[in-house]
Amino acid sequence: MATALDSFITNQLEMLPLIGGLILLLVKRSGKDPLSIGFLFLLVLSLRIYLHTDARYYGWEITLNDYILALISFVAAFQLKASLWKLFFTLFAIYVPLASVVTLLIHGVDNPGENFTVGALSIQQTAFLIGTCLTISMSFLLNGLNQKRSAKRKLLIVVTWLCVSLLNGFLVVQTQSRAGLGLPIISIVAVVLAVSLPSLNRSVDGLIQRVAPARQVLRVKISLALALLSGLGLAVWAILAQTYASPENLNNDLHRLYLLRCYFGAMFSSPNRFLYGLGFTNTSTWLCDEGLHRGLTHAHNIFAQVAADNGFFAMLGLIVVAVLLLRLAWKLMTKLPSPAVLASLTTALYCFLFLQVEGGWGKTTFLQALIGLVMASLTMTVDPPSLARATTTSGLPNPLTSEVPLASVSLAAR
Repeated sequence: MATALDSFITNQLEMLPLIGGLILLLVKRSGKDPLSIGFLFLLVLSLRIYLHTDARYYGWEITLNDYILALISFVAAFQLKASLWKLFFTLFAIYVPLASVVTLLIHGVDNPGENFTVGALSIQQTAFLIGTCLTISMSFLLNGLNQKRSAKRKLLIVVTWLCVSLLNGFLVVQTQSRAGLGLPIISIVAVVLAVSLPSLNRSVDGLIQRVAPARQVLRVKISLALALLSGLGLAVWAILAQTYASPENLNNDLHRLYLLRCYFGAMFSSPNRFLYGLGFTNTSTWLCDEGLHRGLTHAHNIFAQVAADNGFFAMLGLIVVAVLLLRLAWKLMTKLPSPAVLASLTTALYCFLFLQVEGGWGKTTFLQALIGLVMASLTMTVDPPSLARATTTSGLPNPLTSEVPLASVSLAAR
């Protein structure tokens, strides 16, 4: 909330709650690994520079200072319980839009006709923040629709998260960001399809076998897949045709393609740039400023930005991190449909996709800490409920209501 109201707070103390929370988390875990906690505490102290000035970079700062912010948030929230993440996601998805509504009201009075921004964030950063809240709220809404509860409780949960989702969607629309509105939907659909694909495949096989011989099942499935892909292709073509009918949208995307080529190409312009890059965020002041839009630029892609800022090996390290996070996400899928797990998977995918089409890097301490927390949520620990509540009447796990990994249920059944 302090970040959302940042433009009306002259002291800029939005980092104080984060620092306090990190210190409490580190103290709580100090008995487990004192040496690591000691080094992490030194990293927390290194953030003091953000508490007294808005000057972002100094000559004596190392180029990886902002990566450390994401690292601290990740380690401090490593392997927290799913119940804590559920509380965090719930509060985050509700309080951020409430504070943003206040900002929107004040912003509309002071800056009529301008795009809505939260506090001192840019339009893209605002869309990233509110889009994260939209992804979380829609995940909780979907979970509420699928869970088996009493009618009154289910209605209360669904109505609550529907209202929160509509509020977040309204705020994203005010930023006029296509990514902030479309990527949450894409992320949720992708996760749901990935989880339900095996059962959906079995259902399709059973349906085909009712109307066709067993030997023709594969042929019919291929025909249906081709028809589905053709329909999706036509739908995408229609959307793209409508989008690029506007010269402004066409010019913006052509400019983005130019920036991608320029930022990736800068890495190969000299051996020094290949090894070390041009310096963190230094590229935005002069590199690739000859495109369709003059002025400060960023790559609109996290990998291209890191490649230009820090060189090839930093980009390679980021790819390795992305692969490791993908493995964590795949393991976490077995624990669906816990509301915290669903919110974690969809939000992590949303953040990843958003950073490929809009963000070069957070460039804001609050968003960098948020990215670290979202990454850490993929390591959450889920306490399995009783076997009776997680199984159907036949003794088999129900994928729509179970919060127990299938392997755990199978082992318990043995």
